[in-house]
Parts: sequence; structure tokens; C-alpha cells
Amino acid sequence: MTEAVAIPLPVRAGKSSPPLGTLWLGDSLPQMELICLLSMVAMRWDITLFSYGPIDNLPAEIPLRDAREVYPENLSDPEARGHLAMRPAMFSDIFRLHMIEKEGLVWVDSDFLVVAEDFPPVGDLLFCDMPNGNVNNAVLYAVPDHPFLQAYKSALDEEYPTTKPYFHVVRNAEITKRAGTDRPMHCSEFEPRFFSGPIPMRYYLEQSGCADQGLPTEAFYPISYKRRRELWRSNDHVCAQLTDKTVAIHLWGSFMRHWFEEQTPGPDTFFARRLIMLNEALSRRNDGSERSDLIAVRSDKTDAADTTVFATLDRLRARQTEAGA
Repeated sequence: MTEAVAIPLPVRAGKSSPPLGTLWLGDSLPQMELICLLSMVAMRWDITLFSYGPIDNLPAEIPLRDAREVYPENLSDPEARGHLAMRPAMFSDIFRLHMIEKEGLVWVDSDFLVVAEDFPPVGDLLFCDMPNGNVNNAVLYAVPDHPFLQAYKSALDEEYPTTKPYFHVVRNAEITKRAGTDRPMHCSEFEPRFFSGPIPMRYYLEQSGCADQGLPTEAFYPISYKRRRELWRSNDHVCAQLTDKTVAIHLWGSFMRHWFEEQTPGPDTFFARRLIMLNEALSRRNDGSERSDLIAVRSDKTDAADTTVFATLDRLRARQTEAGA
């Protein structure tokens, strides 16, 4: 019998990736996410952002969709869920599986800084390996009926989890002890990593016989979490870690986000070079005509630009002027 060949997801005209989706839980994008999403636009990635409300500084180039079309409520909203509100990272893990199944989109985290235009071909399954045999769900896709996706999603949809082989023995004992009481264990009591993130993902990849199908680590994680501080070093140092297989760099958002808000990268750093390249890429329309702005920001706030990439670019230009004086 001839083995079936996976049909790659289609890529729309003028785009360099299949349709992608991501989620933001908040009313404003931090500088890091704004820069990363704009890098996707600059590289012609077909990105759509989902949100449960308006985003006041969303670039006009990035399509926005109502997240309720994928999942009816934000399970991390403390006002609506009270003590049962889960961590945003956990809900994001759940949301992406529903998005993949329902919308047929490839999930990408919003903290990927894109360095190459060509997105890897996407067949029945897409994920990327991490060092030491680990995985991460920051980039993920599977066809809707894939055994891995269905098993993974089914486990995460348990608001009150049952015991699992990948839970610690003490955690399983607690689940069993509290089952049938008026206080069963709720998923919000777990760390996202163990309930919804890399640990269960790895387990269900192994169970479906797909654990060896990941992209090489350097495709999306060329600089590991342990080495994340190196991202603020010189352009030459960071670029030396990249290969011809590198598509984007995961910036490990929870660690890096405040750096973008509180610091300006030095003129010779990797981030400074990338910001300038991003500005140049977005300063021309498709027909090559010049634009006066970096981005068109949807906002009713007159000072919206001061809290976005504009301010960072202004500081960079000032530092470069001082350095050249």
C-alpha cells in the first residue's frame, strides 16, 4: 500500500506563510509583541490576531478577529471567573488547540521575531523541537482529526482534571482524594507547564507516534530559554547563533517583555539592527512608494505612538546621532 502524502497548507498570493493565528489577552500590545507582529507583516506572514476586546494600538496591517468565534469566553478573566480564573498562559494553551481545530490556522506565539520570509511547509503536523528532547507549543499545527491534537485537546478541556500519566504521583493522589467531594481539584491549581504546556504536549506526541517529526531546534528556538540574556548582546553574536534553517527567534516573552518597555537596546545590538531593518521594510508600500509613518495605529489616544515602537526608534536614532557626533 502506498503511504499517503500530506498536502501542504495553501499560501495566499502575496503571502509567504499559510494562514497563521495568535491571541492577545489585553487592551494594548506591549512593545515586544508589537515589534514581533510587525516583523511578521514585514516578512509577509499571513497573521491574524484574536482578542476578546479592542486593542488600542493595533497596527492596521494586522487583521483582528473576535476570539469568541473560537472559544466563547476568556477563562483567564478574573472578573467573570473569580477564583476559577486560570492563568493567561494556560488559557492560551487551550485556545490555540481550539483555533487549530476549528479555523485550520497554524498557531504562532506573538513573541516570535521573524528573521526569514519563507515559512516552513506545513503538512498534517507542525511543531519544533527544543534542546534535550523537549518540545514547545509556541508554533503548532495539526489537521483537525489528528490523534495527537484530539488527545491533547481532550485532556486540556477537563476543567476538573482526572489523573494523568504525566502528572506527578502526588498530584494524582490529590486529584483522587478530592474527587467526589465539594472541592475537586480545578485546573487553575496547576502550573501551565504541567497541565497544558510542554509536558502534556510531549506525552501526546509520543502516544501518537509523532515525537520524532519536529522541526530542528534552530528553526524557531535558536537561542534557548537558558541563554535568553544573550539576545541583548551584539548583532554579530546573535547572528552567529542563527543558521539557514532559522525562521524566527522566540523571545521568551515573560522574561523579555519588561526589557523592551524599560530599556533601549544599544546601537550595535541585535535588537537595534532589527528595529531599523523593520522600520525600513515597513516604510514602503507594496508598490515601493514611501510612507511617512512606521505603522498606522488604530487608536483614539493621541499619545498612542509614545507607548509603541515609535518611541524606541526615536531613542535609537538619538543614540546613533550621539554616537556619530
